[in-house]
Amino acid sequence: MGKLLYKLKKQQSECTEQNLPHNRWQVFCDVLKRRWRFLLATSLLTSIFCLPYFAWNWIVNQAIRQLTLNAEVVDFVKLLAYVNTKGVVNIALFALCGVGISGGVYVVQRLVWGEVVFVGDFWQGVKDNPWKNAVIFALPGVAVWCVEFVFVYVPSVEMSAFQRMLMYGFSVLLVAYVAAVAVQNAVYNVGFFACFKNSFVLALKGLLPITGFLVVVIIPQTVPFFFYNTVVDVVGYVVVALFGVGYATLVLTLVADYVLDKEINSVNYPQIVDKGIVRNK
Repeated sequence: MGKLLYKLKKQQSECTEQNLPHNRWQVFCDVLKRRWRFLLATSLLTSIFCLPYFAWNWIVNQAIRQLTLNAEVVDFVKLLAYVNTKGVVNIALFALCGVGISGGVYVVQRLVWGEVVFVGDFWQGVKDNPWKNAVIFALPGVAVWCVEFVFVYVPSVEMSAFQRMLMYGFSVLLVAYVAAVAVQNAVYNVGFFACFKNSFVLALKGLLPITGFLVVVIIPQTVPFFFYNTVVDVVGYVVVALFGVGYATLVLTLVADYVLDKEINSVNYPQIVDKGIVRNK
């Protein structure tokens, strides 16, 4: 009991204006330092909803790898069947991931705001408009299917540099769209069509910081999957499930908050601009 009281007293003494985060980078470091267990639990809960997506794509990618590895002549009819089947199923799996991501963003958003939040609040985020979240997140599934189709069936040598840049830019835009959808639903009570429209507008305006998000979060987590080794693949998926999802959710939330503060909150909701941050005067 004495240790608990000492710990609470110590935490209260640390909660001074001087010790509070002064920018989003400090919020990021503070959450990783003080609430990493909370982030780990959130990552595991979110991964439950993403597990079918990871499992399905790993299975199909293994089949595609066997089909194309060291093959003198690739059976493009079978390859087309694999990619299209994977793409169709992924639409439904993206919808399921969206429901879980909404729960993760719900608790992480309140965490970076400095509010009292518990891991169990994850399920409140899941229960808030699950069908709306599922449908909105299914749309990137269609786009990912189209992007993969282009990358697989249009050889790089036949694509101009401008066309390749367009495809990469579109991929980044998809990530920005997902970030805008998830955080909008966690912050505002917004309808389906308004959320859909606002997300694309915010994604375009936040394309530059979201690109930084990709470099910081997504690229390091995809490195293991370029080794074309089954064991390395499994280890990569385990690392992503244990911590990668929560880490990505934290960065995604902070970047989206920056865009929302700049484009929406500064005009309509000034009371939540820089919430959880004490700016230096």
